[in-house]
Amino acid sequence: MKKNLIILLAIFFFQSCSEAPTYNASINMIKKVETGLTTPVYIEEDSIWTIKERMEYYGALM
Repeated sequence: MKKNLIILLAIFFFQSCSEAPTYNASINMIKKVETGLTTPVYIEEDSIWTIKERMEYYGALM
């Protein structure tokens, strides 16, 4: 039992030492997801809105 506790604490310790993602990296990843949801084939008269624009249009943005 003691051995399991020591292993668990060691894993927790090493996980807490890992570097957290930076704010800019997170923002860049969010922008990639928001703008990358459209397909590469554009259909005539089809919108190319971002998630934020769609949420504003449908009133889902708070």
